Amino acid sequence: MTPADEDDNASPRPTRSPMLAALITALAMAAADFLIAFPRSPESWPTLGEILPSMAAVAAASFVSILLLWYGLLRGLARRRSLEEQPLAAAAAVFLGASFALLSAEGLLGPELAAWGGLGRGTVSLVATTALARAIYQGLTRPAISPFLVRWGGGLCHLLPAVLLLAVLAAWYWNPGRDPQLAPSGGAALVGAALLAVFGVLARRSSTRTATRLSAGAFVVLLGAGAVALWNRDPFLKTRAERRAAGDPAVRHVILISADSLRADALSAYGAGGAHTPNLDRLAADAALFRHAYSTASWTLPSTASLLTGLPSFAHEVFWISSRLADEIPTVADLMTEAGYRTAAVTDNPVLDPRLNLYKGFQEYVHYPRPWPWTADAAGRRLLARLAPSRYHRGGTEEVTRAARNWVDRHRDEPFFLWIHYFDPHAPYSPPERFLPDGEAPPNIGTSFDQHVEVVAGTRLLTRDERAWIRQLYLAEVRYLDEQVGLLIGELERLGLYEDALIVFTSDHGEEFWEHGSYQHGHSMYDEVVAVPLLVKFPGASHKGVYTPRVSTQFVLPTIAELCGLQPQRSCSNAPSLAAIAAGLPSADATTLVQAGTCYQEELEAVIFGGDYKLIRRLGTQREELFNLRTDPNERRCLLASAPATAEAGRRALEELRERSRKVRACYQPAEQQAPEAGRERLRQLRSLGYLN
Repeated sequence: MTPADEDDNASPRPTRSPMLAALITALAMAAADFLIAFPRSPESWPTLGEILPSMAAVAAASFVSILLLWYGLLRGLARRRSLEEQPLAAAAAVFLGASFALLSAEGLLGPELAAWGGLGRGTVSLVATTALARAIYQGLTRPAISPFLVRWGGGLCHLLPAVLLLAVLAAWYWNPGRDPQLAPSGGAALVGAALLAVFGVLARRSSTRTATRLSAGAFVVLLGAGAVALWNRDPFLKTRAERRAAGDPAVRHVILISADSLRADALSAYGAGGAHTPNLDRLAADAALFRHAYSTASWTLPSTASLLTGLPSFAHEVFWISSRLADEIPTVADLMTEAGYRTAAVTDNPVLDPRLNLYKGFQEYVHYPRPWPWTADAAGRRLLARLAPSRYHRGGTEEVTRAARNWVDRHRDEPFFLWIHYFDPHAPYSPPERFLPDGEAPPNIGTSFDQHVEVVAGTRLLTRDERAWIRQLYLAEVRYLDEQVGLLIGELERLGLYEDALIVFTSDHGEEFWEHGSYQHGHSMYDEVVAVPLLVKFPGASHKGVYTPRVSTQFVLPTIAELCGLQPQRSCSNAPSLAAIAAGLPSADATTLVQAGTCYQEELEAVIFGGDYKLIRRLGTQREELFNLRTDPNERRCLLASAPATAEAGRRALEELRERSRKVRACYQPAEQQAPEAGRERLRQLRSLGYLN
């Protein structure tokens, strides 16, 4: 037997080959990168197609970095200083892997490492990993300790990638942040677990040479699977919603576009005080513009639930940050899919978590969760976003537009329903440079504003000039949104779909800029927060012009249902159609509108009744306000004392709507909903957006 054969049959040693050390470390770092990022935002890892490219990127980068470090520096250093190469290779691998894991867990794999506080924490981490690597080198070079480390440490090192990859598989299969519609196959999970278990047993019991081959095989498989997943990457997630065979519907293409935090008067189509929005002006020229349109709540979740279900907040009860829409309540996507339409959604608001069931009925959707901050995301995804931007996108307004345009192009020959929700112009306000307002920015703000949470909390006080500049940044984002909507409309025109399409443009709520002493949204029911734009371009522009009845965004679903000839299996609501209102047909339900749902401060509800009156009630203090919106559109003069009979009529209208909503909800017989658990990163996202204290 040759010495090489004796070595090959010896006990496994982590020090026998720099190549083995590099392979084990690369696989371990790839798994660790995912496992560290996963608990922060499990909802952003719904499929293996999202996980594998990120892990492959880290594995490849780690492997190359380790080999360059070894052959470019450490091997020569070992020879010059008479250091033992194999223990040094093992120590270097441990140092790199442990440093990567600690810095990643601290969110310091980026510019944050050089920031105040980050440098200190990073130094502590690097000192600790240096001490660990030194201890391993010394242990492997001491005869009294080396046999123990070689026998037990070597076997554990060989086993480490299999253990971590099994943890990745378990996280993928039992992902608490995944939309239930995307649940993976148990059979596939079992096969994967069995293969990894076999890999682990063989690697644990194998010689160095065999362990190197096994690790190399696992490394190549990971890189190949990641490359295939990246090449075939489709941001749209496929659900189990099934549509009937499509016939020839009256309206073949329906596009619903909603923007976040867009108040009605921010558009030039609604008055001279807003941003110049030529693309939306052009859409408005072909559409019915509803001058007095209202959302059903002052923040995203309840108002979006109303938009998609056609129900007031009292009926769907999606009030809170973790409220889940009941399965029994149909959405517009349910109805369209059942009618044979291809259905899809594109969103990038973290609040619209797929687990909340708002994508129910859509056959496919893409939800860009916008990791917050950027360093909280996995290093692999950040690397891919920089190295392969054409294949790997992480959301943003332009990516929402790109995904929507690509989807429309793919399905232009089918009847389809597409919902697009833009996060802009929601705070923070960071408009592209080409849309920045004229003038010099206040020195304490600059060209972007991300201190909205501090302003709402009262810990950041602003001067009058600073407030004016912040509003200009908001309007700059509105102009940016207008550009993106224009690109989407241009694509519909290019494909010959625009003329006959039904296109609805609206917003989930508005934005206050201190009109009533506060800022942002989610805290009041004044018009600057609940009055929204509503444009409906009917097929062939059959109804266009300015319409003044007071209407609600919950009327969008009945409008789509009427024009598309949808026949829901159960209809518990009788909300009116905007088509009927545009045609001048009277509708009793359009005369009383209700809003409910705030996300912080005191809970409020409001009712618009009698044509022009609004009653606002604070549920904690029972304080009320009454306004005449026709004579006092800015809601400055409370009429509660001077018009007690009108106030009493508003209270009766509010109670009638509550009772009607209870009957509507009972009609659907919804089961009790269990709120999904929010991950750490989702909670941080919601706090950064001002939705949580």
